[in-house]
Amino acid sequence: MTSTVSFQDEHKRLWIDDFGPFVFAKMSKLGTSQEMKNANQKTIEAIKHQVKKFKFVYFILDTTETEELTTTSFIEYCNNCLADQFKAGLEYAAFLSPRNGSAATTLQAAVKSLPVRSAVGIHESFERALHHTTRLWQDRMGRSVL
Repeated sequence: MTSTVSFQDEHKRLWIDDFGPFVFAKMSKLGTSQEMKNANQKTIEAIKHQVKKFKFVYFILDTTETEELTTTSFIEYCNNCLADQFKAGLEYAAFLSPRNGSAATTLQAAVKSLPVRSAVGIHESFERALHHTTRLWQDRMGRSVL
């Protein structure tokens, strides 16, 4: 897998896969509203790039190191950022479960409250998230899943 870093700030690093319909990010914490807005703009640009290239895209967001996560802040992220990402062509968002138990519980509660929860999943590892999104990709392409 070859990828290109397309954005990095204090809280988030974002990159795309050159050979598959994937956008990847690693988030250490949710920033301020303005920081989230700036990072989201870069995420939307990456999503649109992948949609143009592949016609669809999957997003894997590593939140394993995220500790400062509240239900309110995550719901704000989803309402202000994730919704725009789906409008840009995102088909599925996979979150990696935080190692911090409180943050993991918060993430689970927040995802359950989302109107797009069927297009959002929480996975225990990057490998599981990648396997799940690859299966979605295979299904989308009409191939049989082994």
